Amino acid sequence: MIFRKNLKAGVLLYALLMSSIFVLILQVYLLRQVSTEKIVQAQLSSQKSYMMAEWTKDLAKDEKGTLSFDAGQASYERDGGQFLVKVTLKDGQKQSYRFTQDETRTVASTRPTSSETQTSPQTTQSYPQPPKMEKPQITEVSQVSTHSD
Repeated sequence: MIFRKNLKAGVLLYALLMSSIFVLILQVYLLRQVSTEKIVQAQLSSQKSYMMAEWTKDLAKDEKGTLSFDAGQASYERDGGQFLVKVTLKDGQKQSYRFTQDETRTVASTRPTSSETQTSPQTTQSYPQPPKMEKPQITEVSQVSTHSD
């Protein structure tokens, strides 16, 4: 009987060890998933704000103004040879972009605000203009019917 009690304690310790190892591996996995999701959300909001700034640059007619989008609001101002766009997303994130008037290259500088968690300094990125695409021509498609017997 004494030997049998020690055996139960050993199995209990083994089960406790295995469960703690499993919990540790699960915690590492979940932390990695959460950080990946945060990165994806940050990239998505950055892409939204940059797209809003591009559209604002294309749609702006006056020297100063504000445009409202579904994802937020963009205010713009022409300053000499530069075009300054400040984008405020609906979740409160703010970014500013400065475009040059040169049409062959667009230079945008993004500056994260205090509401963002990034602490990186101001970065300058240059984006080449995408190639102009022609409209696809629509051709008539005839419907093929198949009969299965």
